[in-house]
Amino acid sequence: MSSSTILIVDDEEVGREILGDLLQPYGYRLLYAANGYEALEQAHAHTPDLILLDVMMPGMNGFDVCQRLRATSATASVPIIMITALDDRTSRLRGMEVGADDFISKPVDRLELQVRVRTVTRLNRYRLLLDERNRYQQLIEISPDGVLIIDANGTIQLANATIARMLQLESESMLIGRNVIDVMLLEQIEPSVEVLPGLLNATDTRLDTILKRSNGSQVPVEVSAGQVLWDGKPSVQMLVRDITERQRLMHHLADREQRLQELVARLMMAQEEEHRRIAYELHDGLAQVAASAYQHLQTFAHQYTPDSLTAKQQLATMLELAQRVVKEAREVIAGLRPTVLDDFGLASALRLEVERLRSEGWDVMYEEATRLQKLPAHIETAFYRVAQEALTNIRKHARTQRARVLLRYDDRHVRLEVQDWGSGFDTASFAGSMGGEQIGLMGMQERMYLLNGTFEIGSQPGQGTRIVAEAPLPPSLGVATAPVSHESKPPVRPASSTHRIRILIADDHELTRAGLRMILANEPDIELVGEATNGREALEQCRDLKPDLALLDIRMPEMDGLQATHAIKRVSPRTSILIVTMHENPDYLIAAMRAGASGYLLKDTDQREMITAIRHVLRGESFLNTELTRRLLVQMATTASPPEAPPVETLTPRESEVVKLLAQGMTNREIAERLTISALTVKVHVQHIIAKLGVSDRTQAAVRALELGLLQA
Repeated sequence: MSSSTILIVDDEEVGREILGDLLQPYGYRLLYAANGYEALEQAHAHTPDLILLDVMMPGMNGFDVCQRLRATSATASVPIIMITALDDRTSRLRGMEVGADDFISKPVDRLELQVRVRTVTRLNRYRLLLDERNRYQQLIEISPDGVLIIDANGTIQLANATIARMLQLESESMLIGRNVIDVMLLEQIEPSVEVLPGLLNATDTRLDTILKRSNGSQVPVEVSAGQVLWDGKPSVQMLVRDITERQRLMHHLADREQRLQELVARLMMAQEEEHRRIAYELHDGLAQVAASAYQHLQTFAHQYTPDSLTAKQQLATMLELAQRVVKEAREVIAGLRPTVLDDFGLASALRLEVERLRSEGWDVMYEEATRLQKLPAHIETAFYRVAQEALTNIRKHARTQRARVLLRYDDRHVRLEVQDWGSGFDTASFAGSMGGEQIGLMGMQERMYLLNGTFEIGSQPGQGTRIVAEAPLPPSLGVATAPVSHESKPPVRPASSTHRIRILIADDHELTRAGLRMILANEPDIELVGEATNGREALEQCRDLKPDLALLDIRMPEMDGLQATHAIKRVSPRTSILIVTMHENPDYLIAAMRAGASGYLLKDTDQREMITAIRHVLRGESFLNTELTRRLLVQMATTASPPEAPPVETLTPRESEVVKLLAQGMTNREIAERLTISALTVKVHVQHIIAKLGVSDRTQAAVRALELGLLQA
């Protein structure tokens, strides 16, 4: 641990406490002064290794304190870092004029402060050791630094053995009478010879430059120059320090920092992978068992009616609890790692998060302007976690449920804004505090740093908080779209009293398949002709068995349900597809419709609704989960701009009404009742809509209408 003494000077107690808290863990001996006069007393009494000096103080400001310290021999060489909220050039020049060594801006960055203090104190201890050795030995020749004394013309008057060794000369006498610019690179100040009058007029000058050897090689050096009298004439003394090792250490430090960042990135990636693994295990385990239990309970309730009221109430409670377990499992999985983030991207995942908050009563404004469907996975994960952490902070600390989320990205950069109108906080305490909110904010900063991005936070007590995260995108990210298929499909074979409905089930969980078997077994006109454990098996069985309907899960091994739907519609066009899944998200619904599915249900759907859906689909109608459809319509209505699409023939006002109800999964009869027209008239309108939208059935018409923004008016 370090034993350096640091004097902290700040007229505000909170400022002294923040700096003290940041430096205390590193073993420094800390002294405090509340004003300039105390600072002078403490400095003269203890001769600290470093002074952290606030600028704006009453009575005697930091500039005056610094000037007085530099005017006293005992403290003239003590390093002084000025800490200031002033960021103008004039203030910094004033500080340099009075002798400040460095500046740190408020609010103080923890890492910057620690690195600078550690570097300055180490260098100061090293310098003090050199001074002591020189005082004791009184001989310039044994100085570890090169020493040059030059006159006003730049002619070298004195050189020590050290500088000669740096230049690989046999004797320091070989330097006497030469001009300093022959051995030292000063071209960074033009013209180079004008540096000499500047050095003569300056009280202290430091610069990094290069020594030029006669063989063409170079030595990086740090030069400290100051005024001296030599032979009664104003001259300049140059202390020349070889910084080859320092630069090597700096490169080494930069390399270690890079490796540390890579390690942090790998740790974050491992954390995300663990979240993904746990989420998938919960989905494939607990969630499926819960859904199957609910299906079995429904079948039991359908087949056996309890005699007593108490038993009926208990059975109803069991059904309610079973369905609640399914919903809770779904929420836990979404919190760990929403599958929609992997399958559909950042925008879809944020919409899901916003919908979840709105369902809890939050007033969340969501704005989205995107041109790309998917971004690189690590970028989407980083921005999703930033948004999630920001919203979590609002929940825990802001004492408000009103927020705004803005997502914008194109092929060049991503920008995320999260704003609330809650309690806010003092950003000056951000760097110094280690509370939960600040730790979360630092995690956001770290994620953006790993993406070469930026993270900004603005907050004031009582006025809310706004965070802005932005990062560049890799080049050559093309605009991706997922157009709906408009292939012509043969009509669905209608169910009749003489034809048993032939159904195939595809799900990789036996418990789920068993639950569906029990539900279907109660229907005398339904025949289960096959079961598949993955999408590829479902495709093969549909090719061979040609079922009337296939009930498909989405997440299955080898080939998922969306891929299987698209493939089945090619090899068995007359087979209708009904998706039965745990995914309660509108993006999966529209993806299923795009792939060719005619219906979309959740696994905790009521048994009667599931049978109704099967019969609707087999009549050539669509059947969509009502709540998901509602959320999809809200999502489309609140999207910043509808996706680009080719123009279509304009729908009539009545056709527009019909297509909106069609998108809600209503049958022709239900639409007729809603609009007070005949079912035959509705059928004609649907045929016109299908023709105008260039699709082949009513389900695809609903999807196409969503794509064109026809449901937003």
